[in-house]
Amino acid sequence: ILEAVSFTFFPQEPGEEDERSLRGSLQQFRVRMTALRHQLSEILGPRANEIVFLLAGYNSVTWEPGPQTLSDMQVLWLSEMIGALVESGVDLAAYWTLLSESSPRGGDYGLIQRSPDFPPRPAYYVFQAFRRLQGGRWWALPPGVTDLSLQAVEGTDGELYLVLIHWGSSTDAMDLRVRRNGRVFQVTEAWHVT
Repeated sequence: ILEAVSFTFFPQEPGEEDERSLRGSLQQFRVRMTALRHQLSEILGPRANEIVFLLAGYNSVTWEPGPQTLSDMQVLWLSEMIGALVESGVDLAAYWTLLSESSPRGGDYGLIQRSPDFPPRPAYYVFQAFRRLQGGRWWALPPGVTDLSLQAVEGTDGELYLVLIHWGSSTDAMDLRVRRNGRVFQVTEAWHVT
């Protein structure tokens, strides 16, 4: 009896890392998950809702990472990827990896560096930022601007957290106002990456 589906997601090949394709991989992941769920529904019928989805490994590149894995681009991708995992109903996901050797191409899969004091890589802080949101309710909001993605999470503490990612190069100012059930939310803390 089928109880779980395990798969991996590494959208780029070494030497072919590209910011546009990495951002596009988020939609690619969502489409694949929808297709997989549809296929299981056709095979298992109503029992498909009982299947556990395990993402056994994911990162932005399949092997021998380049500098992109240590860049702000990786941080932005991982932030939105976590949202895609939640939206897609993945039950368990394992980021590849906690600690690894540096690549000759100048990248590193690891969340922490291999050195005596094990300092964190930029991607580590994404997990720290999302840690407080475990168990909360997640909303994906439709993007209003091409280079903007917005996710909202109501944490278990009742606070509303926004993950706003600007993928473009523009430095235009933004006026963000959030209203929910007649309550206007003020920004009390912001985590800014570049």
